[in-house]
Amino acid sequence: MIIVYFITVTGSTYAYFALSASSDNKISGTTATANLALTVSKVFPSNTNNLVPQLESALGSAISSTYKCVDGNSNNVCQVYKITIKNTSTASVDISGYIHFSGVTNLPNLKWRLLDSESTLGTHNSYSATGADNLFVDRVKMSANQTNNYYMVIWINETNSAQSDTGTFRATISFKSSNGTGVTSTIGEIRIGENLVKNGDLSLKNNTNFSTFTYGTDSEGGYLSYTGNSANVLSGDDYIYVDTSRKYQISFDVKSNNETSKYYAGFTEYDMDMNYIGQENVAYINGSLTFLKKDLKNGDNIIYLNDVSGFQVDSSTPTLQLGLIFWNYTDSTGYTWPELTYSRNVWIDLYTYDKVDKVNNTITLKSPWSHGKVPSGTKLSQSSAGAAYNYSLLYDNVLSSSWANYKNVISGMMSNGVTEATKFKYGTVYIKPYVDFSTYNGSNTTFYMKNFTFKALN
Repeated sequence: MIIVYFITVTGSTYAYFALSASSDNKISGTTATANLALTVSKVFPSNTNNLVPQLESALGSAISSTYKCVDGNSNNVCQVYKITIKNTSTASVDISGYIHFSGVTNLPNLKWRLLDSESTLGTHNSYSATGADNLFVDRVKMSANQTNNYYMVIWINETNSAQSDTGTFRATISFKSSNGTGVTSTIGEIRIGENLVKNGDLSLKNNTNFSTFTYGTDSEGGYLSYTGNSANVLSGDDYIYVDTSRKYQISFDVKSNNETSKYYAGFTEYDMDMNYIGQENVAYINGSLTFLKKDLKNGDNIIYLNDVSGFQVDSSTPTLQLGLIFWNYTDSTGYTWPELTYSRNVWIDLYTYDKVDKVNNTITLKSPWSHGKVPSGTKLSQSSAGAAYNYSLLYDNVLSSSWANYKNVISGMMSNGVTEATKFKYGTVYIKPYVDFSTYNGSNTTFYMKNFTFKALN
C-alpha cells in the first residue's frame, strides 16, 4: 500500500510555491480499499508569495508567530502541512511513513522536518531534501477507526552567506501498511483563470522561462523572438503542474517575417517523474489487446500469446506498428498503470509483418528478446504512434507579419491513444509550452511570440 502526495516548487530569485494545495487548501484522498482514508491540507501561509531563505534557529518563531511563516516583506519563509490518516477498517494496522524528494534542481539548501503541532517546532531532526526514502513515521500501530495527524514544515535554509536557491522539486510522501491497504492524495493549487506559464506575459521584461528565445520590445511592449535557418524545437524551461480532470485554455499571440513558413505549437507532456510522454507511450492498435501465454525471457525468439487476431499487419505496416506495448508500467510511487492507458514499456521494430502467426498465436522476433523477463499473463497490445507533441495552437500553420491570436481548450483524455489536440495523454502531470520552428523555414526566418497563457477554466 502506498499513500502519495506531491509538492512542486518553481522560482526565479528564490523559489516560490507554484503548487501548494487546492483552492480550498484541502484535497481528500481516494481510498484504494475501504480501510484507510487520507486528507492533506496546507495549514499556512495562505498566500502564494515568494519563498525566501529562513534561519533554522528562527523556524520555531516563524511557525508560532501570528504571521505564520510570513516575514515583514510578505515573503513566505516556510510552508506547513497537515497529513491526516484514518484507519477505517475493523482491524489494527501498522503504518510507516516516508518522504522522498526527486527532480530537485538548484535547491541545495531545501530542508524538511516533522513538527509537534502546526505551531510547535518540537525536537525533531531536520533533513536535507534528498532522493532517499526518509522515514518519518516508524511502525506506528493504528487501531480500528483511529485517526493520526502529522505536521511537516518545508523551507529553504538560510546559510548566512551568498545563496541563490531556485528551481524545482517534487516530494512524495508515502505510507506503507502491514495489510496492503492504501489511499492516494495529490496536492496542487490550481487557481482558476490565472496564467500558469511563468513570465508568459513577459512582465519580467526578459526571456525568463524561455531561454531559447530573445527578448525584445516594440511600440506595443515586450515580445520573444527566434531566428533560424533550420528546424528546431523551442520549449519553455519550467514544468507546469496540471490536473487533467480540469478544463484549460491555452493561448498566444504570434507572427513571422516569412509568410510561407509553417509552424506547429502547443505543449509537451510529462509524467509525475518528469519523463517525456511520447505518442508511443499511449498509442496502440485498437482491438489488439491480448496477454502472454508463456513467460517472455531474454534469449527467447518466439512470443506466445493468447490471441493475435486483433493485430493489423501487412506488407505496408510501418515500423512503429511492428512492436509491442506492455501494460505493466509501474511509476516511482508504486502505482501500476491500467491497460490501454500509459506505459513506458514499449518496444518497436521487433518483428516483420509476416512473422505474426494468427493460427498458432505467436510472434517470431527479428532478434532474441533482451528487455528482461515479462511474466505469463502480462497484458499487451500492438504498438502504434502518432504526433510527438500536442499541437493545440498551431498545426502546419502559416503566419502573417501582423500579430494574430490563437487559442484552444484542453479537456479530458485521449481515447485509444489517438492524437487529439484538445485532450491530454494518459500519464500527464506536467506540461511545457512548445513551438516547432519547422524545416519549411527559409533563410533568416524569425518567429515572434507573446502573451503565452495556460489557465484553468474550472
